Amino acid sequence: MKKLFFLLLLGNVVFYLWATNIQPKQGQNSQLVVDPSLESIVLVSELKVESVEKAEKIIAKELPKQIKEVVEKPKEMKLVANDVSKQKEDAVPSFSTQPVCYQTSLIREKAIAEALQNSLKESEVQSEIIVNKMAENAGYWVMYPAAPNMKEARANVKLLKNQGVKDYWLFRKGLRKGAISLGMFKEQKRAEDVRAEWAAKGVELEIKPHKVNREQFLLRFRTDKQLKKLVEITKMQSDAEIKINLSNKSCN
Repeated sequence: MKKLFFLLLLGNVVFYLWATNIQPKQGQNSQLVVDPSLESIVLVSELKVESVEKAEKIIAKELPKQIKEVVEKPKEMKLVANDVSKQKEDAVPSFSTQPVCYQTSLIREKAIAEALQNSLKESEVQSEIIVNKMAENAGYWVMYPAAPNMKEARANVKLLKNQGVKDYWLFRKGLRKGAISLGMFKEQKRAEDVRAEWAAKGVELEIKPHKVNREQFLLRFRTDKQLKKLVEITKMQSDAEIKINLSNKSCN
């Protein structure tokens, strides 16, 4: 019985000693072990008077800058967004709506040119009819060369009659005075065939083109209408194709 009592007493003593070594005593501050590589934080209350004044100066100097950056940053972002939108606008190609000067191809008949002018006017396009006088080849003369005077010209007529020429014409005035025509042919090949026939009979003839002055017409106008619309208007006035091109001359 005494042994049991002694063992219980010994156990209580051991437990008491163990508990008092593990737990800190009352009123004793416990210390926390901190990693020495971490930056320590110093409270303003722990600083000396000189350090406090220095810290206040740093805060007074740096804080407005940080506040200004926070306030102005959205403005900078807005400016960047505006620049991007402006670049997009600049990237869009602009199409000129300025009127362009056109002119038609040559039109042989004045009536067609006037009808086309009226159609353009109905579409609010003012045009000007330009008259071109051009020398045009209307055919080919087959003729005996002109004599220096009319006496020799009449002698040439007798010579041709003796060679079997029946159809002829003696030019008595004008640029071809003294020449003798055996006919005018529309096709040059036909004229050359006739000359070859008489050359085989010993009569030397020559071929001269027959030039006539003809008036041809074109329309010149300035408009901002689409070219497709203008072509449709020209097709309504003539079966012949009337082309519309950019004019190399200025419109009125």
